[in-house]
Amino acid sequence: MAVDPKRLARNHSAYDVPDFVERGYYVDRDFTCVDCGVAGTWTAARQRWWYEVVRGDPWTTARRCARCRRLERERLVAARRAQVEGERRNAARKVKADRWPTAEAAMRARRRKRMRK
Repeated sequence: MAVDPKRLARNHSAYDVPDFVERGYYVDRDFTCVDCGVAGTWTAARQRWWYEVVRGDPWTTARRCARCRRLERERLVAARRAQVEGERRNAARKVKADRWPTAEAAMRARRRKRMRK
């Protein structure tokens, strides 16, 4: 598959260009998944989609197999959900704490009430 350099994301390197741009076409690349160690192939069509459609960084390559990518996305979604839930819970605690006077404020109010009598 031929490379269309106009559709690539900006490359900020002043010294080098990625090999597929220099070559002018994509080739299938073999890789090993960093999570499960299974060997895989990053096809030329998938590379074209990543670089030209999604406009991914031209210096990146495939690191995970499809199964591990799905598991990683699910892990990130669950982590984000837990973070948002924790932030919501902490905000609710803060609102509840703000409604109750501090111990010092309550003590001052009791003193003022006693002095008025």
